[in-house]
Amino acid sequence: MKRIHPLMASRQSADYRQPWQMSGVWRRSINFVAKSGELLTLHRRGSGFSPGGWILRGGDFDALRDVLTDGEKPQSTAAGIQIGEFLLCEPERCCSLRVPRYLASPRLNATYMQRSEETGLFGPLTVAAAQPLCPELRQFCHCFQSALAGAATDWRLWLGKGPGLTPSHDDTLTGMLLAAWYFGAIDERTGRNFFAPIRQP
Repeated sequence: MKRIHPLMASRQSADYRQPWQMSGVWRRSINFVAKSGELLTLHRRGSGFSPGGWILRGGDFDALRDVLTDGEKPQSTAAGIQIGEFLLCEPERCCSLRVPRYLASPRLNATYMQRSEETGLFGPLTVAAAQPLCPELRQFCHCFQSALAGAATDWRLWLGKGPGLTPSHDDTLTGMLLAAWYFGAIDERTGRNFFAPIRQP
């Protein structure tokens, strides 16, 4: 039995000691699903990390992907998850991916403002933050603020489209929602109606 030791696991990931079925095998991730609906995602090192995930070394990930593609099924054991000749061991290192909540809204750290990386279509962060918003983003922000205030918002006008580096404003909205959650502008209760369906006349 060849043992595979994950590099890191999220503390929010599901308990591995339950039956799993394969949900999807991709180039950078492998998804298992339990009867309860819980997901466990195996991430290839350097290719992201999720609250329901474990990170594996590149070679270990590729080996598991190969045996799963060949038809092997995951089997839960007390020591880990057995997949063919491999035993995916219980992670020894864990970190929390839970977003902390802050009542105050501190300004963005000056260190981040001076970084040279581009922010998608809008250049370095320090430049993007200093310039007036273009009309499209002004309207987008207005819709976002209205939705936070409880107004019904038709997001179909904004999602699934967009120029340049991204196919849509999906990633922009995801980042704005994360920031709103982080700074306490939205929570589980107030967020329920954020994507409520628009009633057609």
